Amino acid sequence: MFETVSINRVVSWHFAHELDVCAVCKYPCHDRCPTCTASSATCTLVKSQCGHVFHTECIRNWLATNNICPLCTAEWKEAP
Repeated sequence: MFETVSINRVVSWHFAHELDVCAVCKYPCHDRCPTCTASSATCTLVKSQCGHVFHTECIRNWLATNNICPLCTAEWKEAP
């Protein structure tokens, strides 16, 4: 018979494939965007009700001239 001696748990995370890159600036979501004014190493992110995530500065610029999600064209509404 076999006996379980120990179990090692491993946890990892990653952005879903479609969220790897900001659809507006094409930079990785975990990096700073080219227009970022944040003083930290990464930008803040914002999520839409349709579930897509963008750099805050990028989507703010996008929404100045558009009112739709740049990925799925749903009407833009920020997730609560």
